[in-house]
Parts: sequence; structure tokens; C-alpha cells
Amino acid sequence: MLLVVPGGGIVLYDQAHAEAVQRMLLGRLDQADHIVAATKGKPFATAEPHYRAALANYRDLLDNDRDSRAGKLVPDRLAAFYQTIAAPYAHRDYCQAIVPLTYLRTLPRTIGARDLGPLATWPDDRLATSLYQCGVAGLGASGSTTATTDLSQLLTTFPASSQAAKVEPAVASAITTASAAITGPDPCTATTRLHTLSTQASTLPDNGTTVVESLHKDTATASQDIESGTYACGVSQYKSGNFTDAQSTMTNFVSTYPHDPNQALAQKFSIAAQIAQQDSAAGKTLPTSASGGSVTVTILNDSPDPIQILYTGPATGSVSIGACGTCTTYPSDQEGQQYSCTNSSTDYPQATISLPPGTTYFLHLTTNDSGMTPNAFTEQYAPGDTYTDCAYETSSFDSGTL
Repeated sequence: MLLVVPGGGIVLYDQAHAEAVQRMLLGRLDQADHIVAATKGKPFATAEPHYRAALANYRDLLDNDRDSRAGKLVPDRLAAFYQTIAAPYAHRDYCQAIVPLTYLRTLPRTIGARDLGPLATWPDDRLATSLYQCGVAGLGASGSTTATTDLSQLLTTFPASSQAAKVEPAVASAITTASAAITGPDPCTATTRLHTLSTQASTLPDNGTTVVESLHKDTATASQDIESGTYACGVSQYKSGNFTDAQSTMTNFVSTYPHDPNQALAQKFSIAAQIAQQDSAAGKTLPTSASGGSVTVTILNDSPDPIQILYTGPATGSVSIGACGTCTTYPSDQEGQQYSCTNSSTDYPQATISLPPGTTYFLHLTTNDSGMTPNAFTEQYAPGDTYTDCAYETSSFDSGTL
């Protein structure tokens, strides 16, 4: 009797051991759950190492203890794991949702699509939506690459998705809205936005659908509106007294769009804006297409430099006069006023212009790099009169006078 093995004790021992193993595995599961819970509210970059640690526990339970009580709970934990990582999407923080959702799409390579079940494709539609929403929000935003980056990823990763199909209509709508704003109170901002939209639309990738073909048409539409918007911007800048920017805008317009119907008037705006930078009174009225008039003005050049005379008022324009080869600068303005253009033996270079009567604003410039200071002046002209003026340079102030 003393040699009989206590079989009941062995059974109890095996049951206790098995229960201890189950509890240990549940403890590991609980540890992974706590890791995930502790990441809530943290940026993805900060939380990612913790996600990987929790995922390693879940994967180990599936690989080695799938039939344990803890292993059977892993699918539910993975669902919660996905929900935690995708929290920005649930909060409609689409831009912040892109990176974590992209990460979730990589997990089938770690866990396996069979174990993930529906979770394997769970992030796809959410990521497509996030890429669309974040990308569209960046349309027209100058200096931002969000629209191009996110919409490009959408078109290449999910080309057949409903979200990809909405990209072109969204771009077209943004262009239409910006184009309409050209006639509003801030055409410069509208034109800048059109420039950005045109660039964004033209850089989106070809995803093998008709989306890109339509985007090319949108780009052409934006380019046409940019042309009219640039002119409207220059006029707006001039009206607001921003003459430096108005000159730059109109000068660029003239060179960029030589065949635009507003090209000639844009050139006049550029001239008037340059004069108004020296004399703001010249910018109080808008240049018109008017030219010629009953007043005849002949300008002689008594200076060693070629000069350009800009004028605006009832008419706007410019005239260039070649250098006087035998002329020199005067030591003072007083001597220039007394002796300029009085040498009968000198054939002074000259130009004659016809102007309407009234107040005309002039700006006297040299056309070479002489360093001469521009000289602005004003003349009052009576109808039918004839005037002769003389341009000369003085060396004492490095300036020119007419």
C-alpha cells in the first residue's frame, strides 16, 4: 500500500500548472493592453515604439498559444488596437490620420491577413478618405506641399476609389472659385491662389484614368485666368498706391503676355507707376489709352548720357533721346538752368511729343548705368501751345534736370 502512486494528486498538479500558464498568458495579454491604453492621446511618432511592443505580444500569443484563453482574446484586442491607432480619423483630424493609417496597412506583413481577417483592409477606405480630405484642404495654399503629396498618394495607391474620382472635381471647383475672385476686392490673392492651383494640378501623377486628362484641362483654364488676374492685380495695386508692386506686376505682365488685349494699357500703368514712386500725385488718376493732343513739346538732350522721359497725366507714354556726344555735365543746377541748350553750334539730340492740355507728370531717367538720380517734375500745358524743354545733368548732386 505504501507504493501506490497518488494519481489524484498528479491530476490536480497538472490542472494547477495549466491554470498557472493560462494566467501567465493572460498577464502578458493584459500587459500589452496596458501598453496600448497608455498611448492614447500621444502623437503617433511618440507612440509607435509602444505599438510595436504591444503588437509583438499579440503576435507571440497567436503564434505560440493561439488556443489559450489569452490567445482567443487577441482578435478582439487587435480590433481595439486598430481603433486606438486610428483615433485621429475618428476625430476627423484627417491630416494627422494619414501616417497611423498608413502604418496599419503594413500590419498584414507582420500578423498575417488570415489572422487579421477584416482588419487587413480596414484602413484602406479610411486612408483614402484622409488623403482626399487633407489634400483638398491644401488646394491653393501657397508654400504647402500637402495637396500635391496627399492627392498624389491617393491617385497612385487607390486609383479606382471613389475618393480618387473626386480629386478632379475638387480641383476644378477650387479653380472656379479663385477665378471668380479675380473681379473681387483682392485680385492679387486670387491670382496667387490660381498660380498655386495650376502648379498643383499639373504635378499630380498619371494614374491611368481619365482624372489626369481632366486635370490638364483645369490647368489650362487656370492659366487663362492667371493672365487676366495678373492685369487685375496690377490695377488694384496701382489704385491702392502700391506703385512699386504695380510697376513690377505690369512689367511682368507685358513681357509674359505680349499678345494680351490689355498689353498696351499695362505698359502705360507700368510707366505711370514708376513716375508715381517719385511723385505720388502722378498716381491719383488711372492711365488711359489716350495719346496725342494739341500741345507740342520738344525735348532737347544737353547731357552726355542717353535719356528716357516718362510722362503721365491726360496721356501716358515714354520717349528716348540719344546722348549728346559733345555735351558735358554742369557743375551746379544754377549753371545748368543758365547755359543748357544755348550753344547754337551744338546739334542737340531731341524728340517731340504731342500731349493733351492739363497737368503732365514727368520722370527724367538715364538709360545707362550712370548712377544719375531720377528727376521728377510737373508741367501745366495750355491748349494749342508749343513748348521746348531742355534736359541736362549736374555733377554736384549726381542728378538730372529738365
